[in-house]
Amino acid sequence: MMKRILKILILLLIPLSSSAQMTPLKSQYVLNPLVLNPASAGNMGVLNVTAFYRKQWVGVKGAPETMTLTADAPFSDNRMGLGMIFTSDRVGVTKESHFMANYSYKVPVGKGTLSFGLGAGITVTNTAWSKLIVLDPEDDFILIDSKGFVVPGFSFGTFYSEKNFFAAVSIPKLLGYKYDFGKSKYVVNGNMGEYYYLLNTGYLFNLSPNLKFMPSTLIAFSPGD
Repeated sequence: MMKRILKILILLLIPLSSSAQMTPLKSQYVLNPLVLNPASAGNMGVLNVTAFYRKQWVGVKGAPETMTLTADAPFSDNRMGLGMIFTSDRVGVTKESHFMANYSYKVPVGKGTLSFGLGAGITVTNTAWSKLIVLDPEDDFILIDSKGFVVPGFSFGTFYSEKNFFAAVSIPKLLGYKYDFGKSKYVVNGNMGEYYYLLNTGYLFNLSPNLKFMPSTLIAFSPGD
């Protein structure tokens, strides 16, 4: 009979201001690091599949709702990893769907392993302005819903692990988008000053054969803030 291992995860999350360049921070990022860093693809050493559903402010119309499905696995004697991510986000009258494919390559460094990862995919978004409650129901602008907008997405990350320690740096979105009210459509926003950089680190303490303790921290920052 396999021993049950209790993992106590203390997550310290330090969020900063958000924008369309920012990937929504996941409260379960320790269990699902692929959504923030493509370099983590294949790091578990086995096929890893996760599914998450999150709905905030239950009972409030238009409250944020997120569904995420990820899968990743190692190959080529654990020197490489492949992963995929599908995410559906709903906030108010805006809906976004994201699909991302990830690749990682691992090299030995000292006593640990350093992984480099790249991600590529697409984001589809649209906003139903006509569902808003407005003061002037005859406003022609509000009555027009935005057309579906497709923008390519790219990500980059590094991940270093050594026995019980890990540290990672990533840029989960290298291209963003924003709504141009003058043109009544979404436009690509590639301003590097608005990129968000994520720093993630943690350490696993083996308190006993059946008890492990892993504090972890995730910090997001942007040069433009």
